[in-house]
Amino acid sequence: MTQEIEEFANNYGEQIKKGFLSSLILLVLDKEACHGYKIVKEIIELSHGIWKPNHSTVYPCLKEFTKKKFVKIKGMEKKDGRTRKIYEITQEGKKALKKLVIKQQNMISELRSLIFSIYGYDGNYSLEDLKIILPNDPIFGWKDGKSDEEKIENLNYYKGVIKETIIFYKNILQDLEKELTNLGNKK
Repeated sequence: MTQEIEEFANNYGEQIKKGFLSSLILLVLDKEACHGYKIVKEIIELSHGIWKPNHSTVYPCLKEFTKKKFVKIKGMEKKDGRTRKIYEITQEGKKALKKLVIKQQNMISELRSLIFSIYGYDGNYSLEDLKIILPNDPIFGWKDGKSDEEKIENLNYYKGVIKETIIFYKNILQDLEKELTNLGNKK
């Protein structure tokens, strides 16, 4: 039964990752035009190894995005005897990305609220308390008896989440500061 539960959880996790793959592909292309192989490498790097998509999942997305005009083929690159298509995000793709990110942020926020409410976390914990609670909670971290490999995987996951959260809030802070500056200049 334990193996069935583990397989269920792993399959569920993979399905969630596939749901976010579209956003990640568009995020990479929003940074720079590139070929599918580089998109895969960038997603692995950006996610700190949490997402490791294979080419068989990325290329169908690129094909669909091309059909929907979210990306276009900018050109071809020949390297090591291989010809690769270079994909570039379009304005429509940038709009789609923005909507995807907003939708996914809302979903994450709702899920986090649901999990916290089910397990009695009301959000009124100090940072020191959270450092104690989260790593030992079976939902968020590891319990005694897990292998060092699982502990490392969880710690790397939290490290990635925290880095992404910091970047997210830094970007919001920059936007707020720009808006305040613009409003201050109007006086």
